[in-house]
Amino acid sequence: MAEIDITKNIRLIELLKSDILSQLAGLYEELLRPGPLSRREERLSRLIISCYVLSKRISGSYEQLDEKIADNIRLILLDDKAAGDKEDFSELLKHIENRY
Repeated sequence: MAEIDITKNIRLIELLKSDILSQLAGLYEELLRPGPLSRREERLSRLIISCYVLSKRISGSYEQLDEKIADNIRLILLDDKAAGDKEDFSELLKHIENRY
C-alpha cells in the first residue's frame, strides 16, 4: 500500500510541475498581447495554486511556504540592491502576515 502512495505522490508532483510550466508559458503569451486582465489573473492564480500544492507535497504545509515567502520578502526589504519597488514587497509581507 505504501508503494502505491509513493507512486501516486510522485505522479502528482510531476503533474504539478508540468502544470506550473504550462501556466507560466501561458502567462508569458498573455503578457505579449493585449487582452482582458482577468485572463492574466486566471493564469497567475492557477500558477500560485499549483505552487502551493507542490510545496505541500514536497515539504508539508501551506503555512511553511507562507513563512518561507515572508522570510524571503524580509531579506529583499533589507537588501539595498533588490530590484523592484520595496513598497510592493512591504504590502505583500503585510498581506501574508495578516493571514494568520
